[in-house]
Amino acid sequence: MSYNYQTPDWCIPNSERDVELKFLLNQIYNKSGNRDISVLDVGFAGCGYIPQILDMESVEYTGLDGDPDRISGRALRMKERDRKEWINITKRIKYINTNIINYTSDKKYDIVMAISVIEHIVPLGYSNSNQDEDSDIKAIESMKNLVKDDGILLLTFPCGRERKFVSEKNDMRNKLIERGFEVSRHNILIYDEVRYKKIIGSWTVNDEIFSVCENSKFTNVDKDTAFDYYHKSSHVRSICSVTLGRGHG
Repeated sequence: MSYNYQTPDWCIPNSERDVELKFLLNQIYNKSGNRDISVLDVGFAGCGYIPQILDMESVEYTGLDGDPDRISGRALRMKERDRKEWINITKRIKYINTNIINYTSDKKYDIVMAISVIEHIVPLGYSNSNQDEDSDIKAIESMKNLVKDDGILLLTFPCGRERKFVSEKNDMRNKLIERGFEVSRHNILIYDEVRYKKIIGSWTVNDEIFSVCENSKFTNVDKDTAFDYYHKSSHVRSICSVTLGRGHG
């Protein structure tokens, strides 16, 4: 089965977001089939794809985000019209305001997903964070603990030759520069294949797509090409979209 995907008006065709959105909607659609499923979206604040997920009547959607100012829209960089639309979205959904690393719950989900989220966790998180450089792996382990036995973990993140960037506004930047981070506008990690294997751990790769941007358009490439890509800056030009399931990997 395949979701009848069409690029939404807010999204640039063949962009990073377009590639991610097509992948996640297809995965949700295929997982739901003819039954109801539950989805936990980690780092959901400000995501434009939520209405399309809500249009899938078989999906019970919950968002999780640790930043109350992003959930409310106060910290989101968007036009006032878009901010009002976001506030309306939050009124339609269930959401949890907490840090995923520290979150535990008896409730398990058919799909736990994080779209362009984990790469921002690794450089000690935001400025007031005391997290370490393996915060992304800890976050992923917390996500795995929330997945049903037959469920999937869905992730998208930048890949290529590893580079670590820290925002010039991060209070921890001097400490991170000593650890090999480069100053940029963003807290962001480019994942190499070694760190990708740490993400997988003992789980099994159910599906994976690698995409690289050439001539302003993302196109699918093989894994070796994607992991060999060198990012000249923190601007994402190569991405991995993957779903993981429980297994012995």
